[in-house]
Amino acid sequence: MNLIYCLKNNIHLTQENIGLIGVESTLDVIAKKICNYYGISFELMRRKSNYREYVEPRQVFSYIVHTRELATLGKIAEFLCPSNPFNHATISHGRNNIANLIKNNKGIQRIVREIEESL
Repeated sequence: MNLIYCLKNNIHLTQENIGLIGVESTLDVIAKKICNYYGISFELMRRKSNYREYVEPRQVFSYIVHTRELATLGKIAEFLCPSNPFNHATISHGRNNIANLIKNNKGIQRIVREIEESL
């Protein structure tokens, strides 16, 4: 059993089975790398805020996780804000926004490339 299998099959992670997939989940590792890159805390990235300094890291997270097929849009939304999840359409918009920016914006291309290389 691995993390991807658990996420795709909606298996709830418990203390008993968390050891089967490792101490830190892949999503946690990706989130920490992105937060470190942008110099913000995970709690700030999770905040339902429209400030660019929080939105861009959240969108990059959504883009990387979804393009690697690590989680569905709904699971990404729950991971980012478990108590009051974002709508899956918000996550989709963020992922699409980064995908479009990568085509035209060398700054975003560099940011995503550097984060992905660090994973």
